[in-house]
Amino acid sequence: MSSNLVTNEPQNGEQKHETSTTWHGISEIHRAALGSPNDVRALLLKGADVTARNNFGETPLHYACQSGNWGGVFQLLLFGANLYDVDKGGRWCVHHAARSGCLLTFQYLEFLGMNKWQRDLKGRTVLHIAVEHGHIELIKHLLKQKDIDWHVKDQKMRTPMHEAVLRGNRDVCWILESSSEKSLLIDEDSEGQTPVDYAIKGKRSLALLKAFRRWQRMRHANGKVDVPRITRIVPFLTPSCVTLLIAFNIFYFESRMLIFFLNASLFLFAYVYALHPHRLWHISRAPNTGLLGWFIGSVTLSLLIYFTILLPKIWPDYLHTIFSLLMLPLFVFSLRRVYKDPGVSSDTRYDEDGNPMGIIDVVSAKIKGNDYCTRCKIVYPSRTKHCRLCNCCYKGLDHHCLFLMTCVAINNHGAFMALLFCTFFGQLSFVRGGLMHFWSLSQYNARKSYLELLGSEPLISVYFFINLLGLWWMTTLILFQIKIISEGGTTVFLPNGEIRKRIDCLHAAGTVGELTLAKRFHHLKQFIKYYYFPNDEERFSRLLDV
Repeated sequence: MSSNLVTNEPQNGEQKHETSTTWHGISEIHRAALGSPNDVRALLLKGADVTARNNFGETPLHYACQSGNWGGVFQLLLFGANLYDVDKGGRWCVHHAARSGCLLTFQYLEFLGMNKWQRDLKGRTVLHIAVEHGHIELIKHLLKQKDIDWHVKDQKMRTPMHEAVLRGNRDVCWILESSSEKSLLIDEDSEGQTPVDYAIKGKRSLALLKAFRRWQRMRHANGKVDVPRITRIVPFLTPSCVTLLIAFNIFYFESRMLIFFLNASLFLFAYVYALHPHRLWHISRAPNTGLLGWFIGSVTLSLLIYFTILLPKIWPDYLHTIFSLLMLPLFVFSLRRVYKDPGVSSDTRYDEDGNPMGIIDVVSAKIKGNDYCTRCKIVYPSRTKHCRLCNCCYKGLDHHCLFLMTCVAINNHGAFMALLFCTFFGQLSFVRGGLMHFWSLSQYNARKSYLELLGSEPLISVYFFINLLGLWWMTTLILFQIKIISEGGTTVFLPNGEIRKRIDCLHAAGTVGELTLAKRFHHLKQFIKYYYFPNDEERFSRLLDV
């Protein structure tokens, strides 16, 4: 390990070795390894024994790996710790790192060339240990490796699936079973017991057995277990079905009290089941399709109702109809552009000398741990962030749109803004047409109340209020987007490139400094030029010109 990766090298001369130990032979350097890298370095500079072992044969390096102290690991290795020391249980550094579940520490050991599939004296691998402690991120990282043995067994012939069932961790069981091409539920241990047999004897036997049966039925011909289609389709269709049922209730029932309770119950069900969470209720925690169904369903049904029911009632309205027809292809074009590559980033940051930065720059404290993406294994370049729902990093990330189920970033931000304006004018057209229609009804039916008039046209009435609500939301979103664009930032990033501490469409917190009106117009002009009048040679530099 090169010594120029840190500062303040050990001083020459005599050094006092720290040899005092306490319970089970744990020395002061062991305790420091559980804390901060600075404490570790301070003791090492005083001459602490980097090779000290406790009564279990564990070194300070093992302790640093256990606590996820990647900076401490770096310092200990710099001062001569042996990466290949093994404790009395046959556990290597990778086994101790698996106990902490710190993905960055584990990846650092991988970077140093350690064999991540080493076995301890019980025959357990890091996958067994990660499953035992329920470290899901580390488990997912291990399952992505090309050299993984899905059916790896310890000395008792137990697989990681056996371990997961023993712990009653259904989430880990799903991750293992859905990642393997062959079922892990039929592997037998040394006593002929399968994970299913373990589940029968366990405390959560009923829930696990039901889940195992479902997963077996879900396994496709190609061996994969995926989220059932019905699980994705039902939240997607729920908003549209609920709005149609509300319109049906208004048309069919005469009791206002009954209509109110039925429709309130339907709306509450739609909100809780389909609209509220970011992820599905399913154990896979896949992205929720409810808000996508709300957007697509509302737009589709609004267009259908407008052109088949509402427009004939307000005809002739030539100018308004022509405008609506022109907006439709622009909406479709913008929607298609939004779903193209938002700007996936696989590039890492470069230092002042032009060298690519990596995990070694994190553990040596050149950059913060938050600047490193353990999933994509890159140091975030300027205005780049990882999206957990999409599971990749994006350049110029604005936000993950739950209504579109895609990220809005450097490549599709302009298309997203065009889509917002198209949706806004479409909703405005529906609301305007609805007002014209109900105004004409009120002129010909002066004796009827407004509630009676609304009840006479339930489909138009329901989608009139949906588009009215959408119009308010779209106005708020457009004004918010204009505000952050005029500042030179995004929803995620401040103008200076730092991440916002608070993201709220009603209040853009964290604005850096006071911007003049001319500067705001300059940023808006740069945004328009970048997306709508592009110049390939200056495209990227113009956008980042703040």
